[in-house]
Amino acid sequence: MGKVFYWIDGRFKVKEPHKFFFKRPIPPGLYYSYCLGGAALTLFLLSAVTGLLLSSSYIPSEEQAYNSIIRIHDDVHLGWLVRSMHKWSANLLITL
Repeated sequence: MGKVFYWIDGRFKVKEPHKFFFKRPIPPGLYYSYCLGGAALTLFLLSAVTGLLLSSSYIPSEEQAYNSIIRIHDDVHLGWLVRSMHKWSANLLITL
């Protein structure tokens, strides 16, 4: 697994509680497409959380909608990152 993992395992005993997952048999012929459901769920949860964060600062009116987007991008702490994560997670979710 690598020297870093063994060092972390030696200090924090990470491997012991997760032995079941590390020693679980993997069926032959398993490809990365097997994990697409988990990836889609992760992207959905990320979209939901970032959407809730964005909805706390967004004003859905004709006069203030654009200004609230600019305010989220410029004034809200890490607002640009939350908007980008929301956009990319939604696009990748549709792709998956």
